[in-house]
Amino acid sequence: MSMNGPQIPNQGQAAGAAQAQAATEESQAEAGQQKAAAPKSASSKRLFLITSIICAVSLVFALVTFTQNIVALNRYHSLENESSQLEQQAQTLQEQVNEAQTKLAEKQVKPWCDSVNADSTGTREKIDQLLKQLKMIDPNEKSVRNVCGEKYSALTASLDYSRVSARTENGTIKCEADGNHVRLSGTIDQFKGPEFAQKTKTKADLTLTITYTLEGTTDTATSIVKVPDVTPGGSKDWKSEADLPGRALTCRVTNLQWWPSDLK
Repeated sequence: MSMNGPQIPNQGQAAGAAQAQAATEESQAEAGQQKAAAPKSASSKRLFLITSIICAVSLVFALVTFTQNIVALNRYHSLENESSQLEQQAQTLQEQVNEAQTKLAEKQVKPWCDSVNADSTGTREKIDQLLKQLKMIDPNEKSVRNVCGEKYSALTASLDYSRVSARTENGTIKCEADGNHVRLSGTIDQFKGPEFAQKTKTKADLTLTITYTLEGTTDTATSIVKVPDVTPGGSKDWKSEADLPGRALTCRVTNLQWWPSDLK
């Protein structure tokens, strides 16, 4: 009778089994690593996608902002040019308005200038009236200086002179009454005139206001005497006649007006 003991695997079989087990374990490890790496890869892709979107949006926003700034800058320069043009147009328009107003004012003042002469300035009251008229049509006295500045200067000089002329000028006067008629004669001695006329030796037409006392009344009467072409520093005789409301008792020069002889 034969007896069989336990079978012992040979060395080749043992080595093969060990290799198979090691391969199985390695495969399982790789599968585990792949499973672990898969979520990390998906997360990186999402992060990259989000970053790309953010970058794209930022780029678009930057481009839009840049474009808006360029448009705004161009608009600013356009508005600046338009504003400059409008200012120039407004200035031109204002100049045209001012010119029109000046011409109108000068047109209005010209009749006044034409009315000013030796006769219309013969008394202080007449000069005052002329200045009141001028104040109504040319309050700032600007237009009158452009249209007839020489006459205006002569008028104001005559007014100033009339306030002192009767006291500063030397002369004589004589009156001879024949009823209500009176004959006058006199002399202007070393005529002075306004200060500037003395320097320029401007000949003057003088208007004398003669005031009379009358017989039998306290009333007075006046008459006007014209004495032309009187030179500063010179003397001149004059004569005149007048009809009065009564017999003249006395006569005297109460006012003397000056006007340049060559200013008509």
